[in-house]
Amino acid sequence: MLIGPYVNGSAVIIGGLIGAMAGGKLPERVKTALPMTFGLCSVGLGITWY
Repeated sequence: MLIGPYVNGSAVIIGGLIGAMAGGKLPERVKTALPMTFGLCSVGLGITWY
């Protein structure tokens, strides 16, 4: 039996719940900087893996 999809799904749900609870406590500059940072990391990975 494959356990990976269950672990991945559980991690996504737990991470989403933690993010929903902690999201209101983060400063506004962090809320705007995080998506930009993750976007730049994604672009960097896409360029290096191409």
